Amino acid sequence: MNNHSDPQKPITDDNHAHHVHGPREESGKAEIILVTIYAIIFIMGLVSNALIFYYFRFKRRRRGKGTAITERLFSYLAMVDFIASIINPIYHAHDILGGQWYYGTFLCKLFEPIGIILITNSGGIFIVIAFDRERTITFASLRHFTKSTIRSALVFVVVYSTAINAYLFHDFEVSNGRCADKLTMDEKTYWIPRIASFILRDCMLIFIFAFTNIRIVSRKFAHYETWRLGTLWEKRKQDSLKLVRMINVMIIVYFMVMAPYDILMATFLVSHLSDHSIERSGPVVTTSSYLKCLAMSSSCLNFFVYLYMHKDFKKFLRRMT
Repeated sequence: MNNHSDPQKPITDDNHAHHVHGPREESGKAEIILVTIYAIIFIMGLVSNALIFYYFRFKRRRRGKGTAITERLFSYLAMVDFIASIINPIYHAHDILGGQWYYGTFLCKLFEPIGIILITNSGGIFIVIAFDRERTITFASLRHFTKSTIRSALVFVVVYSTAINAYLFHDFEVSNGRCADKLTMDEKTYWIPRIASFILRDCMLIFIFAFTNIRIVSRKFAHYETWRLGTLWEKRKQDSLKLVRMINVMIIVYFMVMAPYDILMATFLVSHLSDHSIERSGPVVTTSSYLKCLAMSSSCLNFFVYLYMHKDFKKFLRRMT
């Protein structure tokens, strides 16, 4: 732990694995591994999210299964992840390989923010789904949110995702023929939005996850005899609980792949506000690159949750093979 970082180097040069000082072959191996992983994310994201979108938007609803609101939210999530699976792997793989940026300052300022906004937007959609399920389970007289409420909630999610990542539009520019983070170690004024973004993204998800599950569990125990009755209402609630468990797994997976990168970057930035800063060394940059790659994989992981926890989706895939 020291404070010998070069003030002219960007704070988050985490996605530039080729800048790591050290043996050439080690850097080359890191580049190959990262680009390979991004290629897998790209292919898996395109194929899996296309299948998910088709199933929940068209196939399942046409067969009269499920509720329109739930299916609509799952299809929106798949659409967001589909776009993220295109933008993030292509941009970051191009950057890792040291490709020249020929697309102008506007697209440079657009690609990195849009990719992060899409990933954050996925977390926001999880929050909307969690609140919708909590509402239908804890209140017997209430049904799903209306379509207009869902539209308003999704607009709010987009605004929220854009707002907490808006600093990225300022921080990226074309320099020496490359699209790169221009913020340097001596520009501490601009660190606060970054730290707040990393913390808020994870804390918001944890809070909503805990709140909705506590509400559901407390409601279940408070009305235990009602839940045990073999009524149509009870069956609907049990089906909703199965769906809640699947959503919980999706949220946990999302948090597990996003949190390590957010925690590392928040810790790194906060450390530079004191006299005992973490040195921007090769291992730190390389670790950050891998953790960022892990975070980007969130756009292709929901498929595996559906595969193991959604009975009808599994049947749909079996019929295709």
